[in-house]
Amino acid sequence: MVKIRSIEYWAKGDSFYVKLTDGKQLRIRNATRQAMKLEVNQEITFEELEEFEKFVWKKVYGPESWEKEKFRIEKVKNFILDINGNIRIDIVGFGANSTDTMLFHPNESGSPDLKISNRHGITVAYVEVTGTEKMRGDGYWVRKDKLTYAQNHSNLNIWIILHYQHPEERFIFIKPRKNYEYYTNKIQINDIEEKYVIFNDEDYEVKSLDEFSIDAKGW
Repeated sequence: MVKIRSIEYWAKGDSFYVKLTDGKQLRIRNATRQAMKLEVNQEITFEELEEFEKFVWKKVYGPESWEKEKFRIEKVKNFILDINGNIRIDIVGFGANSTDTMLFHPNESGSPDLKISNRHGITVAYVEVTGTEKMRGDGYWVRKDKLTYAQNHSNLNIWIILHYQHPEERFIFIKPRKNYEYYTNKIQINDIEEKYVIFNDEDYEVKSLDEFSIDAKGW
């Protein structure tokens, strides 16, 4: 039976390489490591590990959470189209008509949900959608891997947009810095410890609607 030979932390991607005794290896999210309670010498196949990693958030948070996420994505998509109706927006990180992940950049957590193309079909931006139904506290929580992805792909025009429904609908626009080490807060959600960066309105990364609109209208 195939076992785990080693589990090695990869700081750049804030993830782990799981190496198996049959020579195969896979880079996984920390959430996968925690949810599966992975340990060295644990029996597991590459296929089992890969399947869980592909659908980790659906498995950890359940279909109801994915439905809420799909709602947020549609809200943000329509919001952007109201600003610039001459662009095309494709949902690339989420199943458009299902609760299945479409596996865009499957080896990199934090990859964007939306790809924006101009009227000539040229990709001009990506948007990662996040948020919650109700805003937690006074800050804007963003998972560290979403910021890491944007930093690792600084050649792309990546925005992070948070959507909140309550107590009133809000859209928050975040543009990560290219070379910056963010302070993270370890927060426990559904028995999974995640790293979050908490922003507020005074932070450089938090942009106004006008600032986002200027960029979006140029797409």
